[in-house]
Amino acid sequence: MAISGHQNQDYRTIPNKWPNLHEVVALDMGCGIGLYSDALSRRGGRVVGIDFERENLYIARKNDASGNVRWVCADARHLPFRASVFAVVVSVEVLTHLPIENRRIALLEMARVATGGGSVYLTLHNKRRLDLKAWLVLRSSQVVYETNHLNVWPTYANEAIEMMRDCGMQLDAEPQYLNYYSRFSIEFIDRHPILSRVLVLLEDFCSRLPVLRQTAITFLLQLRRDTH
Repeated sequence: MAISGHQNQDYRTIPNKWPNLHEVVALDMGCGIGLYSDALSRRGGRVVGIDFERENLYIARKNDASGNVRWVCADARHLPFRASVFAVVVSVEVLTHLPIENRRIALLEMARVATGGGSVYLTLHNKRRLDLKAWLVLRSSQVVYETNHLNVWPTYANEAIEMMRDCGMQLDAEPQYLNYYSRFSIEFIDRHPILSRVLVLLEDFCSRLPVLRQTAITFLLQLRRDTH
């Protein structure tokens, strides 16, 4: 059975950007129930998945078809690894739930454990989209948007890139905007298979339009650990 999240545009996009992962040591930071850990392992990576929630790790272990992922309960701000271990680091919709001061600490930790020249892939919530949504319902822009699950501290791509540079990482590709429909669940696919396919095509189309693409819910930063 597919792991929840495989239907989203970020999952349809990010693994296709990974290099050859045979025997590559990779970190899935904030692995949740193991979606990207599983994908890294299937590509041949030697994977460590970390999450702060033990319940997530319990589910991730059950989802691990390969049985090759090492699961660790840890805080992103204090990674229990030595420096320069991971050639690939992936973190999808994790740091976006941290206040800016904690996010910076986590980014410094990511840079510390990544190898020199190592690849980093991370996504953050797009402040332009959330501010537009607030404007449409006649509300003011906010620093933090509260949700029923996790609060979101959104940012603009250019602000995020500057923070990455301060933390020892350089942009390796132009930011890519992803996810235009927030209720795209496995249950939705089961109930509306044709409409789901239409939404997939619309998302892929929107991500190619010069102006509209910047109204996506999240954006992807593809980075490289600074070797200096």
